Amino acid sequence: MPLVPAIEIQNLVKTYDGSPAVDGLSLAVAGGEIVGLVGPNGAGKTTTLRCLAGILPPTSGRIAIAGHDLAADPVEARRQLAFVPAGSSPSCPTSRASSRA
Repeated sequence: MPLVPAIEIQNLVKTYDGSPAVDGLSLAVAGGEIVGLVGPNGAGKTTTLRCLAGILPPTSGRIAIAGHDLAADPVEARRQLAFVPAGSSPSCPTSRASSRA
């Protein structure tokens, strides 16, 4: 039995007033993998994560979390995902360089 990707995005498109913020992104992330989205301001990183978390609806494309389609089964898909935006909790550690004297 093949393993289901933890996150699968197929041809994700998100447009704002006809301008693409994300244009045809596809990726699969296996369980246990660590992935980073890297790019300049305006490249669509935050938009991608907001679509992935179900905060923003994609214009088109498919998103699945642990095999659950976000559009067809949003409750179960969201149960499989934790999304903590940077700076959302004072008790949440952030990646900051620390200096020790």
